[in-house]
Amino acid sequence: MDEALVLQIITIALLSIGLYGLNYLRREILDLIDDLDSNLAAALQGTIAQVAENIEPPNPLHGLIMKWIETNSNPGVPEVVDVLSRDETGRFQPKD
Repeated sequence: MDEALVLQIITIALLSIGLYGLNYLRREILDLIDDLDSNLAAALQGTIAQVAENIEPPNPLHGLIMKWIETNSNPGVPEVVDVLSRDETGRFQPKD
């Protein structure tokens, strides 16, 4: 009976130590992820700031072309398509 009790105490102690170790690792991993996140954010902000300085202003001619394309396109009106019928051999028949 005493051996079983000692084994139960040792098992509970080892499980407690294991759970404590897993909790410690979880906290360390979360801290490392937070550090990595802040480092990535700082690197991205630096890169964006550096790239933003080197961007050319838009060409006025490109702006005019885009405006012309926008005014000449009708995205709300669907195109009507004529479907040609096929004969028994699979060839398209001429439109009547």
